[in-house]
Amino acid sequence: MEKNFSEFLNYIIKNNGSEYNRYSIIKYTNYNYILDNIKQNPILPKKNLQKFAIYFPQFHEIEENNINFYEKYTDIVNLKNLSYTDKETPNLDILNLKDIDDYDLIQNKNLLNTQVSLLEKYNIDGFAIYYYWFSTNTVTNKKKIMYDIHTKFLDMDMKGKKIFFIWANENWSDNPAFGKNIHKIMNDYSDIEEHCKELVPIFKNNNYLKNENKPVFYIHHPWFMSNTQINKFKNTMCKLCIENGFNGFDLKINAMNSLPKDILENKNDYYEFHPNYKQTKTIFKDKDQIKLNYEIYVDKELDFKTNINTIFFDFDNKARLSNPNRLHQSTICINNTNENYIKYINKIKNSDTQILLINAWNEWGERMHIEPSEQKGDYYLNLIKKNF
Repeated sequence: MEKNFSEFLNYIIKNNGSEYNRYSIIKYTNYNYILDNIKQNPILPKKNLQKFAIYFPQFHEIEENNINFYEKYTDIVNLKNLSYTDKETPNLDILNLKDIDDYDLIQNKNLLNTQVSLLEKYNIDGFAIYYYWFSTNTVTNKKKIMYDIHTKFLDMDMKGKKIFFIWANENWSDNPAFGKNIHKIMNDYSDIEEHCKELVPIFKNNNYLKNENKPVFYIHHPWFMSNTQINKFKNTMCKLCIENGFNGFDLKINAMNSLPKDILENKNDYYEFHPNYKQTKTIFKDKDQIKLNYEIYVDKELDFKTNINTIFFDFDNKARLSNPNRLHQSTICINNTNENYIKYINKIKNSDTQILLINAWNEWGERMHIEPSEQKGDYYLNLIKKNF
């Protein structure tokens, strides 16, 4: 287009169509009018894309995991013990780690600072942190699980970077993905008012993201809530936010399964999450291994109905399912090549996307990380910085 434009502009100015007979003859001598119109109606650059890496706060010992899985369980322990030639592990040099066991969000006091420095270096706006609130927790009676990590981010100097919460409200009880489940860790949404009151002081923190003075908050599994429950949460939170000096409450809900009706005001109150590996048509079984075809996923599964979208580069949940052994349920990604990454990136750049979720910063249990690895270095971070 750039090449043809210069030719076509020359054609218009000279009123000479002899060399460019593929164009219709245009007789227009007042091209000063064109220049004046451009000055009055300039083509504005597209608003800068905001990029938030999804952050998994699980990398430290918690009592709930000790009971549901095994003592001192974390995804890093699983990853360390996994015998698998294709596994990827945290980069010791870039992350300033002594060894892989040093990847502990509680014991390693410098790790979070290193991660924030990487956000700065690679022009990422912050972390969308998974947040865990449960109505019932018979293990410790704590409603907020893993919250020590959220507190660390709220209390630290984030150098202008922001965090916000993605409420992972899926029940851990009666869910094989969360271990033995001998205790009740679940939501019944009978405590919405209590939950909302707990969130207000968190939102006041300078490190917490606000959009036009409205705290940003995502619900990750809205299909486990009724429309009435979602509306009650939204309305209660909005009322409390206004009472506490905010302009309202910026709630977004996951549209991975569908766009629920009569909950939020418009389609841009939802976010599209990828990969939807449990429901995608690109999943197939090859002998004993479930596979996700990345190339077909990019071609067929990305429709971008909202202005908040997600990019991912890989998926392999063998580490997450290794102990206890559920490897027969594992899914791996194939055809996730640099060429297909660029295709995915270009689809986002050609859409109305304003906020990009990157899945994920540190999902080491699912090989879905952009955080530097021993095997790929800072490849993913450079890919994002170069293309966004």
